[in-house]
This record gives sequence, structure tokens and C-alpha cells, in this order.
Amino acid sequence: REKDLEKLKSAVLQTCVEDGARVLIPTFANDRTQNMLTYLYHLFGRDETFNIPILIDSPMASKCCQAYSNILNGEDAQKWAEVLSWKNVHFVEDSIESREWRDMNTPLVVLASSGMLVKGRSVGWVYSMLPRVKDRIVFCGYSAEGSIGAIIKEGKQKSITVSGKRRANQCQVTNLMSFSSHAQRDTLLSYYGAVECEKIILVHGEMQGKT
Repeated sequence: REKDLEKLKSAVLQTCVEDGARVLIPTFANDRTQNMLTYLYHLFGRDETFNIPILIDSPMASKCCQAYSNILNGEDAQKWAEVLSWKNVHFVEDSIESREWRDMNTPLVVLASSGMLVKGRSVGWVYSMLPRVKDRIVFCGYSAEGSIGAIIKEGKQKSITVSGKRRANQCQVTNLMSFSSHAQRDTLLSYYGAVECEKIILVHGEMQGKT
């Protein structure tokens, strides 16, 4: 995790501060967005010279952030309130404002869902950023096979279809490996083997891996 945080800090400083470009962090709306926002605050929140906007561009992520404010208590609530009061944080209200930020081409860090780049406003961001050699995508989670996120991570295709159009695959890519939280097969069998129930229904993952 410490090495990944060093990579995240370096990616933001190089891309946004040195190159004047943009960083997209595709995130899941619940938990991952809040975690990454907190890490960004710990890395840059006390640096008065750091004036790069941190956008939360996801309606669901915004609601989840509010939910955290409602349910946390004690020290956790105080820490979360400190994160949300960071002057750099901005919640994007609607798709029109999201498009305006993309068109500005100003240095920024944006947290947008979905994390695999298959739906949501992250798709609009990746469409804008893919052809730009100085922009960067920072992955912080698992991407299912065949998703735009997985194709970008592989780095084998010179162009990628996004929203029905081919886009040159030229932006920078950073992959943070320590944030993927998927339990492996043996761990899952051990956990659910101790659960007393009549039926377990698997709703996530590829069919081959579930059989």
C-alpha cells in the first residue's frame, strides 16, 4: 500500500503539476471513491501550494459520501468531515457540468464511476483522455475481462472503441495493485463453508469461475 501511495502521489504531481494535464481515477461509487478521496487528502490536503481540483463526478458516489457523513460517528466522523472540507474537493452536480469540466482541459484529478469504465461518467472522461499523451488513468481495482478498463490495462490495442467510436489509446496508465479487495477461491469457500443457510446465490463474476 505504501508503494502504491507513492505511485499515486508521483502520478498526480507529474501529470497535473508538471505537465498541466488530467488524472482520471475510475472508482466504484461506494467505498472505493471515499477511500481514494481520503488518501488524496492525506497526500495533498495539508499542502497549501497544491491547488489542483479534485472532482467527484458520480451522482451515486456523491450520495454515498453524504451517507458516510450521516452514519459515521466519533473520530471517524471528524476525519471524514475534514476530508470533505478540503478546499480542493468539488462535487459535480450533473452531466452538463461534467462535460464543461472535460471541455476545459484544465489540470485536475477526477474520481468517476464506474470503476471498470463500462458505464457512468467515467466513460465520458476516458473518451476525452485516451488520445492525449499527457493525460493519465490511475486504476485502483479489478477490471473484468473485455471491459474498457481491462483493455486499457493490457496496453495491447492502439485504439479502443468507446461509446461506439474508435479512440487512439495514447494516455498514460498507472495501476495500483494493492486496492483490489476481491477474496480468492479458498478464502470464499472457507468463509461461506461456515455459514448456516439453505442456499447461496452467486450473482457476480464470470460463469466459468462460479462453477
